[in-house]
Amino acid sequence: MIGNIYLDAGPEYEEVKTSNSAEGNSDIITAQGEDSLYKNDSSIRATCEYDPGLSPYDAKKKVLNMIDDASFVDAGQSLTYSFDVKEAGILLFGFLIIVRQAELICRCLWILL
Repeated sequence: MIGNIYLDAGPEYEEVKTSNSAEGNSDIITAQGEDSLYKNDSSIRATCEYDPGLSPYDAKKKVLNMIDDASFVDAGQSLTYSFDVKEAGILLFGFLIIVRQAELICRCLWILL
């Protein structure tokens, strides 16, 4: 059960478009892909990629720093992450996604409050 969900029209587009700053703080919360809280399929696994653009990274030893794309391909598979947001406000989500296949890959983002 999710609880109560409230939808609000929010500000008009022109008002947001002309705004120079967002309200709230600039805290960055990082949730590492390999550190999921739950997974619904035991075949989903983390792997190592030697890429200094990824975190964590170590040039001398293997560190798990991403989800193995070969293990996360079946319909219905899911990963669950949890993190605490200190203040209510506008949330911006960013993802680093590496696509190695020419096939169409679709993922859904579910946010439960």
